[in-house]
Amino acid sequence: MIFISKYFISFFLCSLTLFSCTHKKSVVNTIQTTVAETPKIAFYTFTITGDTIANTLQAILKNKIIADGKLKEREQINAKNLPNCLKLVFLNGSTILKEVYIEHPLYKHVDVYGDGGKIESKDIKITNADFTVRIDKIKNLQEIIIYEYVSFIQTKNIITLKTE
Repeated sequence: MIFISKYFISFFLCSLTLFSCTHKKSVVNTIQTTVAETPKIAFYTFTITGDTIANTLQAILKNKIIADGKLKEREQINAKNLPNCLKLVFLNGSTILKEVYIEHPLYKHVDVYGDGGKIESKDIKITNADFTVRIDKIKNLQEIIIYEYVSFIQTKNIITLKTE
């Protein structure tokens, strides 16, 4: 019995030595690394001017800043359901890349104390305002169209701005 166990141990050690000394094929894994682009955010700052006599709007793309980062997707239901809003459509040719709704910067809604001590709501229309829209950077952006909605109705004021 001792002879069998010694034989077994000798066999085990010889086979372990044999397997550890044999040449193994080296496997070369080809790893392809692609450089992922860092997500970017675009900040577009506009100046919008309303002419109360001619009842027209003018908008100028005042500034464009690109920064690293990624925006969380969020719905713009609040701005879309406001009576006074702007819809910005980002286009590449005739292809709509993104639509963004924002509160109309020329219409301000304020709550004030009235004569009887009660809170009253008032709408104030101003003639000039700056506003900033931030979106994920869009490649191949050619133009931005701004649609105006006043009292839930789209006006004839449509502004088209060419981007670089």
